Amino acid sequence: MTSYLPNLARDNLSFYTIPLALVIALAPRIYAANTYAAATKKPASDQVKTMPRSFSQIVSDDPAVDSKTKGRILRAGAAVDNSYENLGIFAAAVTAGNMAGVGVGRMNAMSIG
Repeated sequence: MTSYLPNLARDNLSFYTIPLALVIALAPRIYAANTYAAATKKPASDQVKTMPRSFSQIVSDDPAVDSKTKGRILRAGAAVDNSYENLGIFAAAVTAGNMAGVGVGRMNAMSIG
């Protein structure tokens, strides 16, 4: 019977983990924006959308957000920063491993986890 699932020992899926890592890196940012919008009972302002680096300062200065929610939003922002710092290293490692001829099974295991 034919299976449509990939064979991880034969099919190289490691390159597909790079865009997946980007999507995973964006998830805390979406969570933070939605949590901020829910806490302030208003949609995300244009300032938050156009100046994402000042998002943590906007959250810290907003009196409508309680300290517990501020902590969650700021930790989500820190998670995004950490993910972006490591994304380039991850992409370079996957690319270098594939170009060096590391086995498909090992590359899949190392990139998928």
